[in-house]
Amino acid sequence: MLASCQSRSPNFPTLQAPSQPADTEIPAATSTVGPPSDTPILQQTVPSDTALPAWVTVVLPTYSLAPVETVQPEGQISPTPTRPRKPTPSPTPLYAYLRIQKPGPYSKISSPIQLKAVVNPGEDKRVYIDLIGEDGRLITSQFIDFTHSNERYVYITSEIAFEIGSLAETARLVLYTLDRFGRTIYQTSVDLILLQMGSSDINQPVIEMEPYMISKPWEGATVRGGVMTVEGQVRLVNDQPLIIELFDEQGNLVGSAEAQLEQPNELQAYVPFTMYVPYSVTKWTPVRLTARQMSATRIPGTVWLSSVKLYLEP
Repeated sequence: MLASCQSRSPNFPTLQAPSQPADTEIPAATSTVGPPSDTPILQQTVPSDTALPAWVTVVLPTYSLAPVETVQPEGQISPTPTRPRKPTPSPTPLYAYLRIQKPGPYSKISSPIQLKAVVNPGEDKRVYIDLIGEDGRLITSQFIDFTHSNERYVYITSEIAFEIGSLAETARLVLYTLDRFGRTIYQTSVDLILLQMGSSDINQPVIEMEPYMISKPWEGATVRGGVMTVEGQVRLVNDQPLIIELFDEQGNLVGSAEAQLEQPNELQAYVPFTMYVPYSVTKWTPVRLTARQMSATRIPGTVWLSSVKLYLEP
C-alpha cells in the first residue's frame, strides 16, 4: 500500500514534516474488518514492506462489532423487585465510516496535531483533511492519497502542522471523502483548542458509532412520485436539525427537508424518525442522498455527514 499526502493550501509555505515520534508507531497487523452488513467481510493484511512518508503511518483497524451484553451475577437478587420499562429496540450500531480516534473534542494542542483515524477512502481514492479557524478561515488543507491501495478500511496516523496568530484559538478538524462527481460521501469533525505554545492536553473521542442509520430508502433504490419517505434511526451529534438533501451528478439540489428530532435517552440508544422529502426531476436521475447536521458553535459548517446513492423518477 502506498499513501501520500499533499497540501492544498496556497497560503502557507511548504514545511518539512517531522519524523514520526516513536510512541505513535503502530505495527502492521492482519485484521477482519467489519463493514456494513450488506458488504462482504474482507480479510486484509498490511504488507511489511509498505513504503510511506516518515510522518504518516497506515495500518488496518482492529475492532469488533460484537454487541456488549451485561449479565447479572448468578444468584443476585434485587432487594425491591420492580417491573422494568421495556426499551424501544434499536438497530445494531455500526462503526462510523470515518472516525477520529485522536484527538478528542476540545483537546488543547500545540503544533503539530497528532491525528489518528479510521478512514474509508472516497471514489477518488483520497481522504481530505481541513483545519478551519474559529472565524471560518481555512488554516491548512491536505489529503492522503490511496491511489495504489485496494484496501477499503485503513487506520492512519498523521501530523498536521499549523500556525496561528494568537495565543490560543478554537478550530475544527474535518475529515471527508468525495465521489467521482465531487459530492461529499462522508464527513466527520472534531472541535479543538489550538495553542501557539505549551504542552498538549488530549481528550478521548466521544463519537465512534455511525450517528445516522437510514433504513429506507436503501442504497441503490429507485424512488417515484415526487415525495421520498426517509426512515431510520439517529443519535444526533448536537442539538441542530437533521437535514436531508438530494444532489444530482451535476451537484444540483433537487430535494431537501429538515426536522428537529429528539435526542436519545437511557431507554433509546437511537431515536426512530420518518421524514418526507419533496423532490423535482423530469427524468430518471441518479442522486446522492445526504444526511447531515450543521455546527452548534460559532465555527460555521457541517459537522457530520453520511450519504447513500439512489435513483429518482418523476
